[in-house]
Amino acid sequence: MYNISDDFIEQIGIAGKEKDTKILIGNEEIVPHFFKHSFTGNIFSSIMQKIEFEVKKGKVLDENTVLQPEHGLKVNGNYEYIDYSNYNVYSSEINYDTNIVKTVAYDNLIKFMVKYELSKLNIGFPITTGNFVKSICNYIGVQLYSADFFNADLVIEEDLFTVLNCTFRDVIDYICQATLTTAIIKDNKLYFKAVTETNKTITPDLLRKFKLKQQFGGCNSLVLGRGELNDNIYSKDDLLIQKDGLHEIRFDNNEILDKRRETVIDNMFKQIKGLKYYSFETKDKGIGIFEPADLCDMQDLDGNTYKVLILNQSMTITSGCEGSMSADAPATSTIKYQYATDSQKRQSKTEIIVDKQNKKITEIIEEQDEHEEKLVQHQLDLDSIKQSVSNTIDYKRKQCNIGQVKLTDCQETDLMKFNICGTKEYNNYLFPQTDLFPRRHIPKPGGGINEIHNSSR
Repeated sequence: MYNISDDFIEQIGIAGKEKDTKILIGNEEIVPHFFKHSFTGNIFSSIMQKIEFEVKKGKVLDENTVLQPEHGLKVNGNYEYIDYSNYNVYSSEINYDTNIVKTVAYDNLIKFMVKYELSKLNIGFPITTGNFVKSICNYIGVQLYSADFFNADLVIEEDLFTVLNCTFRDVIDYICQATLTTAIIKDNKLYFKAVTETNKTITPDLLRKFKLKQQFGGCNSLVLGRGELNDNIYSKDDLLIQKDGLHEIRFDNNEILDKRRETVIDNMFKQIKGLKYYSFETKDKGIGIFEPADLCDMQDLDGNTYKVLILNQSMTITSGCEGSMSADAPATSTIKYQYATDSQKRQSKTEIIVDKQNKKITEIIEEQDEHEEKLVQHQLDLDSIKQSVSNTIDYKRKQCNIGQVKLTDCQETDLMKFNICGTKEYNNYLFPQTDLFPRRHIPKPGGGINEIHNSSR
């Protein structure tokens, strides 16, 4: 949440409030007749913030011009301002019919929307996620707010992104999922933000309309999947699912997590287990005080409060002030858990491993039971197609003496190799005497006697 006082929040709901909105370009000040601040996004992704403003008889601004917007309300006799970050001009154009210049600008997250190039980073692998992000920020020219976030120590073994033909912002989105954060610009720096409780309550006098939707959570399942393939790894709490129904977070085809899903999923689930909020919509009096991924309470006319997550927000200032806020719950997947894999048990496996870096696809079907292990592996690359099949059967039967060996409950198959391994058993027949030493004459199993000379007696 922006650093503002409780008095500022109370002033929002007062009719006839005094406001001061301006745009600073260095020492130059622009006073718009229309100003809008907004953001739209999803949890566990990057969310870029935007401003739009119109100026009568204004001048067209050059692309990438740095702007410092200010919006304030008079509180206790003095103006208090929302502490916005800088914004970069994306477009600025004049309408000659009205002589109005309309400008659109975005925060520093727009600087990450350039093609990913590993050669620009001057790094080697393996590298931790935190250090990888630092190198990206150094190249882009935007400072990292903090490297103290969940899974910052997760090691990236190789370059995962060059073959994807993606942007640095796409890479940031992958990192958001792997670190269970939402990436925003705060104080002009890239901030990997966990869901944050603001302890603020929005009362009905600040709202024009409040629509409460379904509740998400507490989160009781995390799925790391591979798109439409039935190759999903999950970690879940069956007791909570039975009690509250399924409330699931799912990530598909995450390059950072893909090859280590089984080893990271349980710890990730512990991090977000219990996350709970309502999806909602408001029309309000121009609140505009929250940052993405903030939690706050919405109060209805009966005094009931509901925990909501701010993912979309806008504030529009003209002669008056109005706004909106909203968030949707994560979509629950249609995963069939009987075909997915529990993180604690994996007796069979069907998966397709896409190695985009080496341009290789490997299909694996493996099944194990008490007696048998089957493995079919099909590998496709640019130069060849390779297939290997193995079928190992281990039927253990114990047979005494010499005679016919009969195997039962066996699968009918073409026999490639058949091994018979004998087991030798040695029996000692000891008959204790009063002095606990064995007899000198021990009968053989097939007749006769064995002489034992016990010289130590």
